[in-house]
Amino acid sequence: MMKRTLDWREVLIINFFKKNGLIILLVGLIFGVGVAFGYDKLNSATYESSGQLVQNDNNSGIVSSYKQFLASNLFSTNLKKKINQSTWKDYDKKNTYSLALTYDYNSPFFVIKATSSNAKYSQYLTNTAQNVFIGSVGNYLAGSNISIVSHGSKATKVISMTRLVSVGVLVFLIVCILMSAILLRHTVRSGVIKNENEISDIFGLKNLGLVGLNMTKKE
Repeated sequence: MMKRTLDWREVLIINFFKKNGLIILLVGLIFGVGVAFGYDKLNSATYESSGQLVQNDNNSGIVSSYKQFLASNLFSTNLKKKINQSTWKDYDKKNTYSLALTYDYNSPFFVIKATSSNAKYSQYLTNTAQNVFIGSVGNYLAGSNISIVSHGSKATKVISMTRLVSVGVLVFLIVCILMSAILLRHTVRSGVIKNENEISDIFGLKNLGLVGLNMTKKE
């Protein structure tokens, strides 16, 4: 079986990463974490509040239809009326929010979630959405019999870990590639032999010894 011999370029690259690899990784990691942290701070924050309801007669089959009602014009109109009658009526971002309904399969329990850029407004929206839902769903769907299990929770900041990790990894890779290219180019172009073993290590030539050079000045 023949063994492949590495040429001097491959040896140079391998030795380069043995010497500088850890530094490159650490710098890339620092930049990746730093940029991800800054992205989270600078990105517009959103806050989510949630409240649980239940279909009292355990008719879990009807719960899946409640998602359609949450997205209906009837529900949206009634919710906006409540908002415009509340202390939030002059809030400049009162129409900037999102609502979602989630439930587990074959369960009578379901959750309404409200998300906005204001924590207190998100909690208000959850509580109001629950009351509007109970008060008007009967006009949309027969057989509904709902009560509130828990009111709107204190809103918490929504953090997209997937996005933060993606940003961090991307910056990490870019920094590592750029540092590797710059340092490797500098190493190749410098042409400086740092010690008596470098030629032997790179080119695979036997070290025959050192030759001293004396400079004499002509008079």
